[in-house]
Amino acid sequence: MKIKRENFTVIVIIGGLIMWLCLPVSAQLGTVLNTPSFTVRHMDNSYVVPAAYGIDPYTGKNITTEMSYYIVNNSLIVSIKNQPFTPYSDNNGNYISMYYNVSAKGHYGDSWSYYYHYQDSPNDYISASSSGLTNLVFGLQGNNGSNYYNLQLGSIPPSGQVDFRVQSYLAYITVINITPSILPFQDHSNQRAVLTVIQSSGLSPIQTITMPAGSSPPTNMVPEFSALAATVLVIFVIGLAVEMVIKKVSKRTTLKFVDVSCQ
Repeated sequence: MKIKRENFTVIVIIGGLIMWLCLPVSAQLGTVLNTPSFTVRHMDNSYVVPAAYGIDPYTGKNITTEMSYYIVNNSLIVSIKNQPFTPYSDNNGNYISMYYNVSAKGHYGDSWSYYYHYQDSPNDYISASSSGLTNLVFGLQGNNGSNYYNLQLGSIPPSGQVDFRVQSYLAYITVINITPSILPFQDHSNQRAVLTVIQSSGLSPIQTITMPAGSSPPTNMVPEFSALAATVLVIFVIGLAVEMVIKKVSKRTTLKFVDVSCQ
């Protein structure tokens, strides 16, 4: 049977369309993930809270109401250069986005820790931001400030070294229902966000950051006198000095009466 040229062209187009639909979504759109490029830097936002002063309600004297103290706030910032990518919905209605998996370890160790979701939110995966960079801030153990970090590293000593690497992937999230836990102190949520990966990049080269040699809290953390208290103290010292001088002079100028009456 002879196939007309027009029919042959239609068959080729349909066949090509079927093959295209059978390809992975990433292949359909021609998206190929590159190995992520990133930087790591240390941030020290530590500071001294000055002493607070007030007046004793019973004596009226100036007092220190709160001693000076030191707030430790150290972090490591991983800045990932985002590969240009526009999230989209595939043929099944799945919303495809770009996500990151950051891994870290001690430079002289072999065990990697993986950070692909925020630590107190297992359903909140680390996704690429809409800007040129995705900045991830890792708090360090030993911080005593009110700053909260949703990504936490362990205790890193001064001059310690940390290795980082990053992997990107395209994926979509499916929310599923699960049986809630009946154990105490467990997450009783009955939903979980499951991430389905359709394409991943290679692991980036390892980058190593060395922590600063260490900085001690300021030594001048003794509360300072208020201006009024300092003025009173100066007046008191001057008054005391004047009194001592007067006493010495009075001793040296004591008059001796001589009897000059006629004999």
